Parts: sequence; structure tokens; C-alpha cells
Amino acid sequence: MFISMAVVSTVLSWTSVAVIPTEITLFLWATASFAAVPALQINVVTFGKAAPNLVSTLNIGAFNIGNALGAWVGGSVIAHGFGLTSVPLAAAALAILALLVTLITFRQGGNADLAPATN
Repeated sequence: MFISMAVVSTVLSWTSVAVIPTEITLFLWATASFAAVPALQINVVTFGKAAPNLVSTLNIGAFNIGNALGAWVGGSVIAHGFGLTSVPLAAAALAILALLVTLITFRQGGNADLAPATN
């Protein structure tokens, strides 16, 4: 998921000069981005099965923080003069960072019991 987001974001930096390629790339980006949500939600509920409602709420809060962070990073890229085509490259860097955090999380919590969450 994060790899596909990084790849598509990188491609967007090249295709953003023409309308049709940009639309196709944005469709692929949206597909990759929103495909990550259910998998991340399942992961959070699995690791926080003692309080699934709480961790679900925190997960959505984390998505909102991620949206704000992405907007701030994108704005910083533009403000520092790198141009609009550099914003997708910054997004790709954030996706790679998210991949690294996910890999570390799985490595540290790899022995989690995968029983379904219950109240």
C-alpha cells in the first residue's frame, strides 16, 4: 500500500504537466490511498483488541493528523520555492516514512494474538 502510494506520488510529479495523465494518476493515487484505510483499521483493532472502540477513534484521529501534516509539508515545499511538481515527491517521502513505521510496528508486535476483537 505505502509502496504503491510512493510510486504513484512520484509518477504524479512527472504527469502533472498534462490534464489527462494527471487525472489517471490521481485516480491511481486515490485508489492506493483509500485501499490502505481498511487494512490499517484492522491492524489497529487487532493490536488494541482490549478497547476496539477507543483504538478505532484514535486511528481516525491519526488520519486527521496525517492530513494536517501532509498539508503542512506540501505548503512548506511550495513556500521554500521547490514548486508544485515537488509536492508529490514530498508525499512519496512521507509514504516511505509510513512504510518504515509500519515495518517497525509489525516487527515489534509480530506475536500479537489475531483473535477477533470483541467488546
